[in-house]
Amino acid sequence: MRLPSSPPRLVPLVATALAGALLASAATLPSYGASDEPGAPAAATTADEVVDPLTDPGTPTEIAEESLAAAEDLVAGESTQDPTLVLNQLSQTLSDLPTGDRRRAERILGRPTDPGGDPGLLAYEDGNGVPVDEETPYCLGDVCVHYVASTRHAPPPADTSPADGVPDWVDEVARVVGNVWKQEVTGLGYKAPVPDLGTAPAGTANDEGPDTGLDVYLGDIGKDGYYGYASTDRASRPTSSAYLVLDDDFKDFPGTPAELLRVTAA
Repeated sequence: MRLPSSPPRLVPLVATALAGALLASAATLPSYGASDEPGAPAAATTADEVVDPLTDPGTPTEIAEESLAAAEDLVAGESTQDPTLVLNQLSQTLSDLPTGDRRRAERILGRPTDPGGDPGLLAYEDGNGVPVDEETPYCLGDVCVHYVASTRHAPPPADTSPADGVPDWVDEVARVVGNVWKQEVTGLGYKAPVPDLGTAPAGTANDEGPDTGLDVYLGDIGKDGYYGYASTDRASRPTSSAYLVLDDDFKDFPGTPAELLRVTAA
């Protein structure tokens, strides 16, 4: 979720859906082409006709490349699109990318703690790109909150209520997201998030730890205008686990941090 500053671009998959609706409607309407008029000249056709992107969004590879370009715009700070939608589209088109571009896309989709030297939208690194170890994730019920104790991505360090060795803001995030889970999944009957793989064996990739619960990463994304976003773990599958990223303090936005946290989590 991001504060909009200009109208977002149409993304290819949305265009595809619109195209389907337009074509379905067109099939029920009469044709009024020039050649249907008595005495009218036949419609001209050439090999250089302009292709309408709504009716011809491109090949799967072209759509995937456009998805990657949209994600790279996000990383470069040159986009006003919703990160959740852009990253989801990238994950759905990942398998149609050439090998080199696919590796780039996988790094963008990676978790903030993933190695690889590509920051994506959030990476736990210092100002020189050196990785910073996260603190022990704080888990409460079905939710685990990830954070660092240094760099600009660190949440407020106050630890007084309760004084339990965990920053109060981290406690609050775990409590609020857990309450949202209770209200939406248990109370309203929405499907629970797909469990992730948990902690991978030492020396292997795909660490989605520390357990199979929903992971929430805190970082300074408010400077880019983001309240929070979701990203997919394992792309190009019908169902997949995901992780959340929330701003580390919401101080870049009008309103109280506690209120903004509740609205964003919901």
